[in-house]
Amino acid sequence: MAARTTSTRENRYDLLRIYSYYRFALALLLLLVYFAFSRDRGVQPFLPLLYLGTAIPYAILNLVALVVVLARPRRPRPRHLFLMLVMDITALVLITHASGGIDSGFTILLMVTIAAAAIFVPGQVATLVAAVASLAVLFDALYMMLRYDSGVGALFSAGLLGMLLFASSLLAQRLAARLESSQELAREKTGEVIGLQRLNQLIVQRMRTGIVFIDADDRVRIANESAAKLLCFGEHLIAFRGSSLPVGVITHLAAWR
Repeated sequence: MAARTTSTRENRYDLLRIYSYYRFALALLLLLVYFAFSRDRGVQPFLPLLYLGTAIPYAILNLVALVVVLARPRRPRPRHLFLMLVMDITALVLITHASGGIDSGFTILLMVTIAAAAIFVPGQVATLVAAVASLAVLFDALYMMLRYDSGVGALFSAGLLGMLLFASSLLAQRLAARLESSQELAREKTGEVIGLQRLNQLIVQRMRTGIVFIDADDRVRIANESAAKLLCFGEHLIAFRGSSLPVGVITHLAAWR
C-alpha cells in the first residue's frame, strides 16, 4: 500500500511540474500579448494598467513557484495547491476584466485550471475551485453590465461558462479517478507477475535436477544449485552469467547436437 501511495504521489508530482511550466509559459504569453498589441491603440487592453499590473506579478509568482517545485521534490499540501489554483483563477479573471470582459476569450483558460484542480486536490476541493471560478466569472460579468452597460448577453455567456466549468470539473474528476484506479490495477498485476517470477526462480533453484540455460556461444546464462554442484561451479557462480561450461559437458553437448 505504501508503494502504491508513493507511486501515485510521484506521478502527480510529475504532472505538477508540467503544470508549473505551463503556468509560467502562460504568464509570459500574457505579457507577450500585451506588448505585441500595445503599438496599436485600437486593440489595446480595455484597462492597460490593470492588465499589466496583473500579468507582471503573476509571471513573477509563477517563476518562484516553478523554482520551488523543481527544487523541492515533494508534493505540496492540498491547501497550498488550492491557493495556487485560486491565484490562477484570480489572475485570469482580472486579465479578462482588463481586456473588456468575457468576450475577450481569456476565460477559456480557466478550463485548464479546473482540470488541474481535479488532478491535484481532492474531489470536494476541486468542486470548490470550479465554484470559485464560476462565481468570479459571473461577478465580473455582472460588474461589467452594471458599471459599463455591457448588456445582458455577457451575463448569459458567463452563466454558460460557469456550467461548463462545473461539467468539466466533474468529468475531469471522474477521469482522474479512473486513471488512478487503472494505475493501481496495473501495479497489482505487475506485483503478481514479479511474485510468480520469483516463485518460479525459487522452484528452479531448489530442484534436484540440474538445469542450465546457455546461449548460442555455449556460455551459461542461468544455472540452479543442483547444476552448480554437478558442474563443480562455486556457490558464487550459481546465478553467474557468461561463465563457460566444462570441457566434458561441451563435448557431450556437441555430440548431442
